Amino acid sequence: MNGKYYDSEWDGFSAAALNEGEGTDNVKNTGNWELAKSRYGSLLRSLLNEHFFKGNRKNMGWLVTCITLSGLGYAALLISSLDLMLKVIWSSIGT
Repeated sequence: MNGKYYDSEWDGFSAAALNEGEGTDNVKNTGNWELAKSRYGSLLRSLLNEHFFKGNRKNMGWLVTCITLSGLGYAALLISSLDLMLKVIWSSIGT
C-alpha cells in the first residue's frame, strides 16, 4: 500500500487483521478481522470511497462496451445453441 493511507493506522489495521505466517504453510490463526474492522472502519470506508469514485467515471465507457460485446456474444451463442437443439428435436420427431 502506498500513498496517503500508508501510515500507523494502516499498520495497525494490517497487524490486527492478518494472521501470523500469512502466505506460508505455517499460518497461525491470530488475526481478528471483526476487531480490525470495528477499530479501523473509517480507514476502510475512506479507501473504498476513494477507489470506487476514482474508477467509477473514468472506466464507465469501457465497462459499457465490454458488457455490450459480451451480451452480443452470449446472444450469438444462444441463437446457435437453440438452432442446433431445434434441428436435433426436428430430426428426432421426423424419423
